[in-house]
Amino acid sequence: MDGFMKIFKNIAQYDMSNYAVSEAAFKGWSKRVFINNCINYSKKYFSDAISIEELTEQQQYEPAINEEIIQTLGYQEIIQLVMSLPMSYKTVFCLHIIDGYSHQEIANLLGINEGTSKSNLFKAKRHLQLLLSSKSKLNG
Repeated sequence: MDGFMKIFKNIAQYDMSNYAVSEAAFKGWSKRVFINNCINYSKKYFSDAISIEELTEQQQYEPAINEEIIQTLGYQEIIQLVMSLPMSYKTVFCLHIIDGYSHQEIANLLGINEGTSKSNLFKAKRHLQLLLSSKSKLNG
């Protein structure tokens, strides 16, 4: 809701000479507003709540994943897995994998080092692998 309010309040900042008068350009601009709004919300409410180092000793190996499990996952299950990630991992994962931001862009957006962005993406992927691995063991 806040994102929509920001778009409506700041619609005058949408510079048609820079962005053109196309639906795609407006969608890109509004997407940027929403992403920045989500980042600001996360910084405000979750900055101290999530520990970056949540991996246990058991998570230090590369887990085996049953490919059949991946094939059977539906959209909602995939979203649930991603949403179960710690906030810092989830933020970088979504910005990089889903939204296509580079690590440098993510670092600038979040006010972190580029290396931290890369590390959080690696840890997010590892965490997802562990979740899939445990799901595989339950079904296998």
